[in-house]
Amino acid sequence: IGCHTLDHAHLRKVSPSEARRQIVGCKKALEETLGKEVQFFCYPYGEYNTYVLQVLRECGFRAAVTVNPLLVTGIKDPFQLNRISIPGYMEDEEFASRILGP
Repeated sequence: IGCHTLDHAHLRKVSPSEARRQIVGCKKALEETLGKEVQFFCYPYGEYNTYVLQVLRECGFRAAVTVNPLLVTGIKDPFQLNRISIPGYMEDEEFASRILGP
């Protein structure tokens, strides 16, 4: 389970203080609910900037995923990982194709 902000905010469009509130608040709420550390983040709309990356690192996140629909073939920056979207209504065959490739 990972964080995705409190309100699905456009992190590049809100003020730095609001971006921090969205990230920190979500992490705190999830950790209190789960009783476990939350280490991963998914950028709403795939949006981030250097400030958002800084906040994630300060908060102790280990990695974050973008909306780039590609496999992770080598980790250059764990805070800019590609991600294959898997909606809940997807059929098994399409799921396998997205994970395994064409």
